Amino acid sequence: MDEESSMLSAFWARSLRDSIPPQPVVLYLFVELPESEKEVLDRGAEWAISGRADLVCVIEQFGRGGLPHAGPWRAGLTGRGVPHERILVIETDLGDGDPSTLTEAKALLRECWRRGWRNVGVTAATFHQARVFLTVISEVIRTCPDLNVYSIPAE
Repeated sequence: MDEESSMLSAFWARSLRDSIPPQPVVLYLFVELPESEKEVLDRGAEWAISGRADLVCVIEQFGRGGLPHAGPWRAGLTGRGVPHERILVIETDLGDGDPSTLTEAKALLRECWRRGWRNVGVTAATFHQARVFLTVISEVIRTCPDLNVYSIPAE
């Protein structure tokens, strides 16, 4: 089997094999536009309050294309009853790059590696969820093969 076929096989195995674990996970909320953020914040709050997530993470992106994101989303989560200490802001510097699903996935995986997290869920708006999950899984195969990633759809 050539390297490309091997990666594709690993990709499908990773994306199809896992069900959501019974123990709490770290839940990462992917950036969405204001018209799509409610469902993502609702899911993050639901998981944090129920104890299914130890932490809910959001990103703060700096640089030319960065968006002020973490402050409003932190307020949205605390307004839904999530304790401040259960919300983690992951900071990343985009430099001259633009924000994207890939740059966000890479920032998340750097934080997972730095903190030693083994189980992480990813949540995005319903229309964005498949792209988010596939992007994260692709990066996991290349950089963090021991990380378990779970798709947690917003709705």
